[in-house]
Amino acid sequence: MKNLECRAAAFGAERIFGDTLRSNEQMIALARKAGYAFTPSPGDWKLVRFEREIELQPRDIPCASWKLAAASRQLAIPPLAS
Repeated sequence: MKNLECRAAAFGAERIFGDTLRSNEQMIALARKAGYAFTPSPGDWKLVRFEREIELQPRDIPCASWKLAAASRQLAIPPLAS
């Protein structure tokens, strides 16, 4: 979860969320342990949404994802054509 948050922060996200089945006890336990808040998922009663603010600032991010994103910005690597 921390790596996902780190990667999201590296790209400027301020919040992160996910939806999981209400029956997915392992994912719910993981999100709860990581400090996520829970709300009903819009549009599907079988899902639960977990979300939280990203507390990391880009300059404070130690993860490999941030280093990769920073390096690609410095090198001005163009995006892949779709």
